[in-house]
Amino acid sequence: MKIGTAEAKKGCLVKGYIDCGELAMGSPIRMPVMILQGEQDGPTLWINSTVHGVEVNGILICRELAEEIDPKTLRGSLVFTPINNPSGFQERHKFTGIDRLDMDQQYPGNPNGWHSERVAYIHFGYIKQYANYMISLHALGLHYDVLPYTIYKKLPGVDPKINQAAADMAVNFGYQAICEVDLTTASAELPGAIAKNMDVNCLLNGIPAIMAETGAGSALQPEFIEITKKGIYNVMGSLNMIDHPVVPLYKDRFIVTKRKFPTVSRGGLLMGLAKSGKLMQPGEEFVKVFNAFEDLEVIKSDEVWMPLGVSYEPVVDSGTVIGAVALEWRNVEESDLST
Repeated sequence: MKIGTAEAKKGCLVKGYIDCGELAMGSPIRMPVMILQGEQDGPTLWINSTVHGVEVNGILICRELAEEIDPKTLRGSLVFTPINNPSGFQERHKFTGIDRLDMDQQYPGNPNGWHSERVAYIHFGYIKQYANYMISLHALGLHYDVLPYTIYKKLPGVDPKINQAAADMAVNFGYQAICEVDLTTASAELPGAIAKNMDVNCLLNGIPAIMAETGAGSALQPEFIEITKKGIYNVMGSLNMIDHPVVPLYKDRFIVTKRKFPTVSRGGLLMGLAKSGKLMQPGEEFVKVFNAFEDLEVIKSDEVWMPLGVSYEPVVDSGTVIGAVALEWRNVEESDLST
């Protein structure tokens, strides 16, 4: 296995870079990559982070896992791309720093396209060649109160076994909330080219893939880093890559089957009033918008809500997303767990 300048060696951790282009002054644009190849045969799990440049918890998650896992007991290989969006990361921006596109809406990419498409094409070429499973580490917006959750997508036209394998990964991860997004019916998802998401294109290529929302953006949060590492160990155990039992990380776990992303209509200052993971009855206050002169708007739950994330970003414009909420869910049952 050779990915960029990193060439796998059995029983070793190797590090390198994937060349993704160059800046105007000639400096290379490079994506860091690490390969940890176990001494025993097994599948390849690819762990990706920072497809959006502010999602930094995953960078430390990748580094610490690469250093902690003993290749002598690892069956198969781990591939880490801790900074999937180098230019966005450099500019501390969600989107790419060169063309301001959403990197996670550019897959499978285009070798002759815009910068983001080119990076996606190079990256995804290696994923298709080597990955058997994918975990894409994300984070919610800046200044968010967050309940970490995994996401799996049910894609029409994909082998049901691939969809089910992704569902198993998301549940076995162990977070309290697991979002099931059925793309044949999902109507309240984020706008944009969902068909060009990285995880969607993995599924289309027979690679079970999930997303993990690991906390808030632009902050290193040790408690979420640790809990996410435990979740990845759970997935590795369920895939028989290591000897590790699948241990739920929270009590009262639930699978979300319908969610939405509330927005504000007025611009001004925002005060978050709700807390993630705390059930809201209809009519309860979620956030308030005001300015220097007066209160402008209060967003309230219009039905029973379970907040997955609540924005505490103090400055908002009309149409700003101010959270993620579950509308319908069911409890995780023993039958949902795959070991």
